[in-house]
Amino acid sequence: MREMREYHDYLMQELSDSEESIAHIQIALEEYQDNGDSFVLLMALRSVVEAQGNSSEFIRRTPITPQNLLEGLSRDEIPNLDTFAAILCGLGCRLSVVNSEDAHLNKEAAETLNRVASKVRQPNYHLLRADKGSVISESLSQFPQEGDKPH
Repeated sequence: MREMREYHDYLMQELSDSEESIAHIQIALEEYQDNGDSFVLLMALRSVVEAQGNSSEFIRRTPITPQNLLEGLSRDEIPNLDTFAAILCGLGCRLSVVNSEDAHLNKEAAETLNRVASKVRQPNYHLLRADKGSVISESLSQFPQEGDKPH
C-alpha cells in the first residue's frame, strides 16, 4: 500500500524547485488579478519563502534580511512591493508589466499546442505548460500534419 504524505510536506518538496515556485506565484497572481483573492497570493508567497528559505542561493539573491522577509509576510495582508520584489529576486525573477491581451493569447496558444502535442504522443516533442506561462518557442510545423506518414 502506498504511504500517504501530508499535503504541506508535498508542497514544500515541490516548491523547493525554483521553477515550481515561480509557477506557484504566477498562478496565485493570476487568481489575485482575476478575483482579487489576496489570501491565495499571501499563502503562495509564504509557502514559497518557507520552501526556499533554506536555499543559500535564494537567501543570497534576496536583497533584504530573512528576518525582514518573514516580518513582511507575517501580516494578514499582501506584503508591500519591496517584500514582494525581494521574494522574486530570491527566485531569480523580477517584476514586469505585460499587456493583458498578450498574456491571454500566449496562454491560449500554449493550451492549443498542448492539446495538439498530446495527440501526437511522440517522445521528442517539447510540450508547453500553460500553467507556467511558458514562452512559445516551438512551432506547429514540427507536429505531424494530416496525411503525414509516421517515422
